[in-house]
Amino acid sequence: NGLLSSIPDALLGRYYAQVLGLSQEPELLRQKAGGYPLLYTPLYGAGKAAVCAVLKQAGFHLELVAPQAGPDGNFETTPYPNPEIPAVYELAKKTAKPDQQLILATDPDGDRFGVMARKKDGEFALLSGNQQAVLICHYLLEHKKKAGDLKGYVYSSNVSSALLRRLAEGYGVCFEETLTGFKYIAERVEARQGNPEERLIFAMEESNGCMAGDFLRDKDGTIGCFLIAEAALYYWQSGISLWEALEKIYQRWGYHLAQTLAIAMPGPAGTQRQREMMERLRLNWPVLLGGLNVKEYRDYSLGLDGLPKTDLLKFILADGSWLALRPSGTEAKLKVYLEAVGAT
Repeated sequence: NGLLSSIPDALLGRYYAQVLGLSQEPELLRQKAGGYPLLYTPLYGAGKAAVCAVLKQAGFHLELVAPQAGPDGNFETTPYPNPEIPAVYELAKKTAKPDQQLILATDPDGDRFGVMARKKDGEFALLSGNQQAVLICHYLLEHKKKAGDLKGYVYSSNVSSALLRRLAEGYGVCFEETLTGFKYIAERVEARQGNPEERLIFAMEESNGCMAGDFLRDKDGTIGCFLIAEAALYYWQSGISLWEALEKIYQRWGYHLAQTLAIAMPGPAGTQRQREMMERLRLNWPVLLGGLNVKEYRDYSLGLDGLPKTDLLKFILADGSWLALRPSGTEAKLKVYLEAVGAT
């Protein structure tokens, strides 16, 4: 009935050009990208067309994990098609060639991405959502500093790594936390649209989502894959891996080790148990966690920092470590977020 239409090639072309326009090292891409082969799996999903188009236009030699390249609603070779899970990369690791230093993945709807990078021993290891975002954010800020263009905002969700704030403040750019969900970040970006002093530099959430540029209002796996690939190429031609680059960031800004736990509490009884646990903590919040003083207690159900009210508690410890709890909005689980911070 004329209700279904394809995205015009001209619009796709404009989008690809804008993603490629985020490059900090266009000359490096022209000279070296062809010698840095990449392995990519779309996990049977929609990311394939855009990721392949952008990375190939950037000059990278890109190979696909063939069994996972076509659409398959059963996701045959994956336990669960989530780029946060190491098991989804097993087939990719088996097919990776010795000269491929990076395995990229996007989730089935293409808005989140994951990265496995080789370590010194030659084995692949999975970067967390926080780690891949820290690498991209640092890469962008360092290049903008060299260009004398450090203006704008870095955003993260309030259960993401505190290292994003450290980086933003260290480079002298504005930083803002939002609630979990890119709609909250997008609202802030939209509200500041048109002011070059407040433009978006980078935004992220710990569950493998990121956004850069001022031309879209959601997390985008294609942007994530492109920026992490360019950063990896940049460090590779300098003689170090992404893991070694991350180590250098930790040495300068402090080591940050984060983990997310999901405690299943099914059924009405589980929902009631979550409610009781959260209320008990509100009435009697701990003054010590892991032997460290709780420096700050934040109850986001009160509508802190001008944010919408939400059922989230956060405990910030004396050394900058923190713990947060919130009932999942989509599953019968209590989400627990932890980050330990240390000098080593």
